[in-house]
Amino acid sequence: MSDRPIIVSSLTVAFGNLTVLHTLSLRVDSGAVVFIHGNNGSGKSTLLNCLGGLVEPTSGSIRLCGVKTNGWHANRIARLGVRLVPQESYTFLSLTALQHIQLAGRHNSTGRPDRKLSVELVDGMRCLGIPLQIPVALLSGGQRHIVGIATGLVPGPNILLLDEPLADLGDCASRFVLSALRRLADTGAAIIVAEHGVSAFAGAAVYSLADGTVVSDSDVAKGGS
Repeated sequence: MSDRPIIVSSLTVAFGNLTVLHTLSLRVDSGAVVFIHGNNGSGKSTLLNCLGGLVEPTSGSIRLCGVKTNGWHANRIARLGVRLVPQESYTFLSLTALQHIQLAGRHNSTGRPDRKLSVELVDGMRCLGIPLQIPVALLSGGQRHIVGIATGLVPGPNILLLDEPLADLGDCASRFVLSALRRLADTGAAIIVAEHGVSAFAGAAVYSLADGTVVSDSDVAKGGS
């Protein structure tokens, strides 16, 4: 895999007369966690959806794992080892949390699922009081969200994209998610996280978006953890 798995150059996305992203550029190295900060409407979700193949760029270039992916469908991008976890995480309501982890471990495109991480995720969910053996339809919204995040982590993706993973989570659950992301980054994955707040990501690189463009960036997030 490329040492810089994500390279976005002059990315513009327009829907009719509405331009959502304006010549946006960013780069993410292997093993890095990059935080995308911005208010609602700043273009965070659109950026992640472009990278994941759900939205086609109007102009500009996206290179993932060394390959230009403009115009690729989401399933083709996923075969590069790219995982997108939306704010409303998708889960199979009839399956248990444990079955989600097991299924994700079997179906991966990177060939390097992290068994140790899978065990840590299961142990962490158990410590958070998430029932592992009942259908996720019976879990709370926050618990289902954590199951969805864990399902995206288990295959050992080369690139992980998360849209507001800490939304509506308590302190313990947030720390669990952050710890899991850092564990995945240690394997060499490139991670982009879109969030409103920045304090939880001290030590991560930060891009601040406003009106669809980068208004500031820093190598290290400000604030405490």
